[in-house]
Amino acid sequence: MVAFACLALIGLILAGCGFQRTYATHADGTSPVRDAMGRVRIAPIPDRVGQIVRNNLLDVMTPYGEPDHPTYWLEIHLNEQTHGLSLAHDETISRYNYTLKATFRLSDANTGQTLMTESARVIAPYNVTRSEFATEVSADSAAEHAGELIASQIEGRVASYFGRTLASR
Repeated sequence: MVAFACLALIGLILAGCGFQRTYATHADGTSPVRDAMGRVRIAPIPDRVGQIVRNNLLDVMTPYGEPDHPTYWLEIHLNEQTHGLSLAHDETISRYNYTLKATFRLSDANTGQTLMTESARVIAPYNVTRSEFATEVSADSAAEHAGELIASQIEGRVASYFGRTLASR
């Protein structure tokens, strides 16, 4: 009974402060945030990790294909770094941190006005093994995982931006 009362109280507090789910659907079946996300053109991003980030964003933001006449333009710049993290007994590096940083800008496609600029960062560790091939596969897997996580952060922040701006209209 106490747990139910606590949940009810939390619900009332959130309702009172204007909390809404980001992808909330109206009674008529429309979702302003999802509609806005579908009007974003995502600029090409160079290199393999850039392709991973862009493809993940395309899947979640524009599942019905890129817009022919976009309202918004999303540019993303990636910075990759690898740092040794752990030493083996023979003083060789046995573990690395792959760091992926994204700086992204959402702008109005018609005016070029910047609507938001943010950055996100992900660290994905990987091990060095005796097999050069296995180490390379581990490094590639860390980079792919980091690309997926960065895409998720970018999508969440862009959706949050639309949620805030569309709610104030």
